[in-house]
Amino acid sequence: MNILEPSMGDGRFISTLKALDGNFKVTGIELFESEYQKVQDKVFNDDRFKLKNEDFYKFYRETDSHYDLIIGNPPYIRYQLLTAEQREIQSDILEKNGLKANKLINAWVAFTVAAIELLVPSGTLAFVLPTDILQVNYAKELRKLFSSVFTHLTIIQFKETVFDQLQQDVVIIIGKKKKNFFDDHAISIKNITSSNDLINININDLPVEPSTVTESLYKNDKWNLTLLEEEDRVFYESIKNSDKIIYFNNHIKGEVGITTGKNSIFSVSNETVLDYDLSDYTIPLLGRSVEANGIYYKPEDHEMNANNGKNVNLLDFNNKLLNFGAEKYIENIEELELHNGYKLSIRNKWYEVPSIWVPDGFLLRRIGSYPKILLNKTGATTTDTFHRLTFNSYYDKDLLIFLCYSSITLMSFELESRIFAGGALEILPGDLKNILIPKPHLEIYFDKNLLSELDNKLRNNDEIEHVVSWVDNIVIQLCRISPDTVHNSFCIWKELRENRLNKRK
Repeated sequence: MNILEPSMGDGRFISTLKALDGNFKVTGIELFESEYQKVQDKVFNDDRFKLKNEDFYKFYRETDSHYDLIIGNPPYIRYQLLTAEQREIQSDILEKNGLKANKLINAWVAFTVAAIELLVPSGTLAFVLPTDILQVNYAKELRKLFSSVFTHLTIIQFKETVFDQLQQDVVIIIGKKKKNFFDDHAISIKNITSSNDLINININDLPVEPSTVTESLYKNDKWNLTLLEEEDRVFYESIKNSDKIIYFNNHIKGEVGITTGKNSIFSVSNETVLDYDLSDYTIPLLGRSVEANGIYYKPEDHEMNANNGKNVNLLDFNNKLLNFGAEKYIENIEELELHNGYKLSIRNKWYEVPSIWVPDGFLLRRIGSYPKILLNKTGATTTDTFHRLTFNSYYDKDLLIFLCYSSITLMSFELESRIFAGGALEILPGDLKNILIPKPHLEIYFDKNLLSELDNKLRNNDEIEHVVSWVDNIVIQLCRISPDTVHNSFCIWKELRENRLNKRK
């Protein structure tokens, strides 16, 4: 058996292989000489190992060899940190295999594609990859490639964080390459608690799930449905395709908050406004998540934040005659050379911020315990900490916001957002098209006092599970959804949320 390890690092995979008896040959590649030498010392005098101190991209271009098994943990290197030659080779790898090259793609994607290419038919790829493989848009084409090149794909996921020192969760991807293009393709999913459980897994014994599961995964932008067991995946798919829900994006449009280029320049406190006489150039601003509680962002919330010295003003100099104070403020920024960033440099006037407008509501971009969705009662705008929401629905906006705190909606936030190590989620405007909201019956009256009550519960820091359960009981009546459906959604949301937040510990 011929084995390739394309990025040895400190040699953990190589050390494991060395401890095995067997007739195999291992080629190991490592770019950094210090790491290469450490691994070389581990396999000294073992002629089964042939190690190379070079760039894997270079090796890929020059080798004629193919391998029965390729294992490893490819490097996570952003496109911007690659050399010009590495970028060129990476683009060649992707385009040769039918993927589009772009500046968002991380090096681990190209490593994976190149490794697949170097596999013999029926060969096996076993890689530790970031959970981005299941979520990010730039890996969408790689996910599609898996279906065309692998007859079996196994995804092993961990409930606990594997590498505590990394702000990145990982999965193990194991693929068996097709002999023929028209071979069937299926996915096997294995959820385990920690890396310690890997010793109990025999890859050859993993069950291959039905092709319907494969089809449901490939219909979705993300593969976060792998977080669910089979029964729950079927349930979630049935909810998505039912007449009991509506989609967030069809009724509430989400756009990113204002990109100022440098918030420290344009987000200012009342004290700064007074010091420079800037009151003619300010718009109320909702800045950071710590400045918002409850369902409403009210004038009294804004005033409290202002009294606490928060930066509650956005500077808007667009197409305005500048007074002496505004000119002095801009001059001071230029003297300190704080305006030299790229986003500011490409503007006609660096101090004029584009796309300033006041939204109907806000959605916090990074999700902690639960999504924060607020109605704007202050005439405020926001920076890119929040997304700006505009309501374009025949449903009452108070009703829609209330329904967004149902377990059905919160469950979909858990499944449609991007998961980060440490238990955080990130939701982007493009993800909102997949967020589910229970469909209200227009003939059923909605008491707006319920939203005020929800606001009070959240401001008082009531246990979120109790709050959601309370909302769910009302949703059953408002939307005529079966209690079983709501109960199942609550249980799935609760488990997903608990598993995610446990990674903080």
